[in-house]
Amino acid sequence: MGEVLKDARPIWLLDVDGVVNANGWARREVDFWPKESVKHELISVNQWQRYHIFVAEGLIDFINEMHASGKVEIVWATTWLDHANTHLAPAFGLPTLEVGARPIGMDDHYYKHRAARAGIAAGRRVIWTDDVEITAQMRQEFTESGLSHLLIAPDEVYGLTPADCAKIREFVG
Repeated sequence: MGEVLKDARPIWLLDVDGVVNANGWARREVDFWPKESVKHELISVNQWQRYHIFVAEGLIDFINEMHASGKVEIVWATTWLDHANTHLAPAFGLPTLEVGARPIGMDDHYYKHRAARAGIAAGRRVIWTDDVEITAQMRQEFTESGLSHLLIAPDEVYGLTPADCAKIREFVG
């Protein structure tokens, strides 16, 4: 038959902590989203791990909108791994997404970088939102790929802002 067309949609590597979960909400330092719209949940991953998570409803709506549009493939790129789907997504009404970045062994600190490079290698435009892992070297690699990419490294206090969402919306088209 004919050649299989590769996915022309951008792939969005979405981190949780410092991106979706902004720690500034707990300290009331965030004012990009209306304070009354911030959802807070105490999520127990197991009997030892409990996390206070703060997510703006406007950000939840935006992620759901982008996912439902089908114009972008959103994947988790987070240390939460499968817990993003089993604990975080249901608590905040987020979609179940593929976990697009997994470490290989306990000492693998570059699994998100591999996921980003895999997107480039597949000829995909990449949106990467991460508060820690987007380094100058990674920005250079993305620039040299010859494709248009969007890398957003939000301040962990603020997470993704409405301005960041506007950039993503424009990039996705």
